[in-house]
Amino acid sequence: MNRIKELRLRKGLIQSDLARQVNVDQATISYVERDCFCYIPLANRLAEFFRVPLEYLFPEGIKPKRR
Repeated sequence: MNRIKELRLRKGLIQSDLARQVNVDQATISYVERDCFCYIPLANRLAEFFRVPLEYLFPEGIKPKRR
């Protein structure tokens, strides 16, 4: 399971709750949880929100958005 999804579920949040907390839409959280992509500012906001190191959320690095 994706670590972001795991942490979200531990907090009892649904995707739209997390999206509001980090100022993105629910679809973006869905993409990130499916390891589709993440951008650096959002990755930082997620790490701050969950109070974990960025490396914990993305142990294999951050995948840039494909065009």
